Order: sequence, then C-alpha cells, then structure tokens
Amino acid sequence: VQNGAVVQLGDELLTLGDPNREFVKLNLSTLNATKVQPNQLARISVIGPEERTYTGIVESLSLQATTGDSSNSRSSAQATVSAIVKLDEPTGTLIPGSQVNVEIILEQQENVVVLPMEAIQHSETKPFVWVSDASGLAQKREVTLGLEGLTTVEVTSGIKAGEEVFMPGPGLQLTPGMPIAPL
Repeated sequence: VQNGAVVQLGDELLTLGDPNREFVKLNLSTLNATKVQPNQLARISVIGPEERTYTGIVESLSLQATTGDSSNSRSSAQATVSAIVKLDEPTGTLIPGSQVNVEIILEQQENVVVLPMEAIQHSETKPFVWVSDASGLAQKREVTLGLEGLTTVEVTSGIKAGEEVFMPGPGLQLTPGMPIAPL
C-alpha cells in the first residue's frame, strides 16, 4: 500500500513473517486426511526447473473438513482438510504462495530389499520375480511384498540383498531354465 492510497476493510496491508521458520499450508482430501497425524515426516519438493527437496514435519491438522470458498456456487465441491507442515530448516528461497509438492510419510522401513514395481510379476497365486541362477538361467521365485512407494516396493521374503533379478521386456515370455541377463 502506498502512502495516501485508499484502503478498504479487509485489505491486506502488511504480511509479517519469521525468516527462521517456514511453513507449507496444504489441503488434503478427506480420505488422505484420516491417515495423517501431527509429527509425521514430510518431504517438500519445489515444482519447477530447479527442483529441490526439503524435509519437515506435520505441525497441525484441522479437525474439520471444509468445501472451500463459500462464494463458490458449485454444489459438488470436494471437501478438504487443511494441514500445516513446518520445514526443518528455512529454505531462504521459497516464495510465499508458490506451488510445491508435499509427500507425507505414513510408514518407512530401513535396511530392506527394494525392487522397482516393474520387476514384480503377478500370477494367480502369489507375486514373483525372475532371478538368475548361478548358470545365468531364469528361475521363478515367489516373493512376499511389504511397503509400496510410488515406483518401488519392499520385498520381505523370497529374495535376499545381492541376488540378481531380471525384468522381462514387453512381450517377452520367460520360462524357467531360459538363459537371461541380470537387471
């Protein structure tokens, strides 16, 4: 606001902030909000050509869902629950109001065997992977799956760290005993 300018009730005149604390405000769908709790870990990714990822924790979660702007006449507005994530360290570069991607970590495991989703094959009975035996031949190995990420999945049993897994290409039919190359 410039000196002498006319302002109306409700106009924002000044925004105060603490440069040592940065927050991200987001809206969760009601289905996702039931899985989120304060103090869960979060990853915040800047959207744009210079992608950077920051960490934080869920500081608060609204106890009430809202359908957004009351002036919106659409009766089919999606109900959302607002949440606030506090960044662990201030970025010094995020511009208030800019778009970011937020991933809230619901569960995590450490020191586990992880494979790309594409490596997991599915049959009528149980998921399996193709492994290369000592002779370089394909062997079908049933696996038990754990936590799933966007592109990877935890394997809780069936293979060990260091075993060679093969991902068949599109249209390639493998049979046990077929010569293969490892992933």
